[in-house]
Amino acid sequence: MEIANFAITEYNHKSNANLKLVKIESCNRQVHGFLGNSYKLVLLASNGTTEETNKYWVRLGIQPSEKYVLGSFILAPSLYH
Repeated sequence: MEIANFAITEYNHKSNANLKLVKIESCNRQVHGFLGNSYKLVLLASNGTTEETNKYWVRLGIQPSEKYVLGSFILAPSLYH
């Protein structure tokens, strides 16, 4: 839950958006040894102004220092909603 909230907060900050996390649909972790971990998430988020819910594909990294890094945050094509 913490990593999903980080992704939403970081995306909102960088994009001047107002998304709110509705649901974590999936979360997959990949271990890269001393390089840290990466995560692929599928999130459902609502737009704070219209309450419309959309699906987003998100990639994050966690460096060995435990710092999160947002790699990508993409609106899934409507086929996947």
